[in-house]
Amino acid sequence: MELNNKVFLLVLASFGLVCGECLNGFLKHDDMCYHISHDTETWIDALVTCDKLYGAQLVEIETAKENDYLVNKTSGLRDILYLCQTAKFWVGGNDLQVEGQWKWATSNEDVQFTAWGHHPSNSNRNENCMEIAGLTWNDNQCDRSQRYICEKPLNGNQIIG
Repeated sequence: MELNNKVFLLVLASFGLVCGECLNGFLKHDDMCYHISHDTETWIDALVTCDKLYGAQLVEIETAKENDYLVNKTSGLRDILYLCQTAKFWVGGNDLQVEGQWKWATSNEDVQFTAWGHHPSNSNRNENCMEIAGLTWNDNQCDRSQRYICEKPLNGNQIIG
């Protein structure tokens, strides 16, 4: 490929980032980019994967609009191992520090907006990590391996809260 063609392709690729496009594998919604995983991880491994692999964070859902978008994108997806079950996706909420006090992992902010299907049950005193399960949120065991959702700002700015 000629040098001029390479430069042109490089300019086009960077133009997409400047014009507010998400990186490949991410979906744009408002001013955020979301990665809905195909692989499965435990909650802590999903947190690390979002950060180290994607330069993102496990999603912190702050509004009904954001929640509706994510539920719409995930509710029709099926679990990789159990095709008849709706897939569940880790999000950044947890109550690992204080039982019943839900916080976002990266920002350490209290969870304000909620979309629990029922009050978190904490079955067997062992459900401390938040997931989207179909149309609502649920608490589940953090060592369960499942899909996850990462987020990062559209133009790569630092996520705050």
